[in-house]
Amino acid sequence: MKPKTPKTYHHGDLKNAASAMAESLLAETGIEALTLREVARRVGVSHAALYRHYPDRGALLADVACSGFERLQVALARAEKSAPAGDAVAALRALLDAYIGFAKRNTPLFRLMFGAEVAARERYPELAKATDGSFARMAAVIERAREGGSLRAGIETRAVAAGAFAMAHGLAVLIMNGLLRAGGMKETAREVLVEQAFQCLWLGVGARPGGSAVGV
Repeated sequence: MKPKTPKTYHHGDLKNAASAMAESLLAETGIEALTLREVARRVGVSHAALYRHYPDRGALLADVACSGFERLQVALARAEKSAPAGDAVAALRALLDAYIGFAKRNTPLFRLMFGAEVAARERYPELAKATDGSFARMAAVIERAREGGSLRAGIETRAVAAGAFAMAHGLAVLIMNGLLRAGGMKETAREVLVEQAFQCLWLGVGARPGGSAVGV
């Protein structure tokens, strides 16, 4: 008996449906088993129908990664808003914790977002734009800290932002991979780890009004 041909997809939101299904498959089967053909089968459309939206597998993966960065931005914005008004240092601390928390909650997606499969950002302008958002938000918060006198003189905002971003990303990867024995940590233990790492960062770049380095 011949397998049934997937019915024609009449709904106008095939692109979003396919992206959501791809993310679900990513968590279920891993990146290697995620193909356009399997996504089309799960959504219930022909392979050709999906090609109208995604010319290749890379385009689909880039779309999923872009969605991940957009959701990361929402998480970071929420964290920044939760910090005391006018306290840029507390806002940066909240951003780092939110970044690591997002990675921990969305590990397969987070790996894709920074993985080799979507590394050619020049091919995916929307993804490149979405990727820049996290760094830009950290840089903006650090610039506010500078304006408020919380940053040591002579240190560039982008340098501090790069260090903060690298620290958050590195901790996220180490935690995801269990290399800090943090995979099974209680939430409070992870928060202590992030707090101590943040204090190490701020001991180097933070300043009192007189110019000396200070912790938080």
